[in-house]
Amino acid sequence: PFVNQDLKLDAARVRVLSPIRLPAATGAPLLTAVGALESSEFRRQNALIAQAWPDNFRCDVPAPGMNHLTVCDALADPQHALLRATLELARGH
Repeated sequence: PFVNQDLKLDAARVRVLSPIRLPAATGAPLLTAVGALESSEFRRQNALIAQAWPDNFRCDVPAPGMNHLTVCDALADPQHALLRATLELARGH
């Protein structure tokens, strides 16, 4: 709520701005990753974008022990599934 207040977002404005209500801008593949330390709401929103863009969605990568601030660290870890999935997308798989 405090973020919505700071950004002056009401329910109508949120509906207009939500990416799940917009078509995917390109045909680029999409993978999602949500840290296991995230709230159920964060996980719900992650699933919604996958449902909203099914032609783009490829996979959801688990990120145990991470949150939205630390999940990017997985991209620097050669053993992490997020880096491996990202590299597969780059190779065109």
